[in-house]
Amino acid sequence: MITSEEDSPEDYNFNHVAAGVAVLAAIAASDALCCRLLGERSRSQDHRDAVDLVATVRFGAGDEKVRERRSRDLADALATALDLKDESHYGAALVGQRQVKRLLRAAGKLVDAATEAVG
Repeated sequence: MITSEEDSPEDYNFNHVAAGVAVLAAIAASDALCCRLLGERSRSQDHRDAVDLVATVRFGAGDEKVRERRSRDLADALATALDLKDESHYGAALVGQRQVKRLLRAAGKLVDAATEAVG
């Protein structure tokens, strides 16, 4: 709801707000997944350490290869979110429409997985 339209004037661009919230959602969802499925979460100051931890979660339907691929996809989604963390929270430049859409998809994957695993 908060993402800006492509033709919005620059002074009405709120993509950075949507991106910042999506990054926080992705981090929170990855923590929820790891806590629920592994009994731990990354406590490192470097959020990137959580990417490796998310890659180890296994849940849902399918054989081990399917579950492993799902975990890698979730780890990639977290990495995508973290790639834009600094820009969305601290950057002077505005986050573009393409970037925020990519980030919202990545955060959505993690939130959906956390909802499935925790719910």
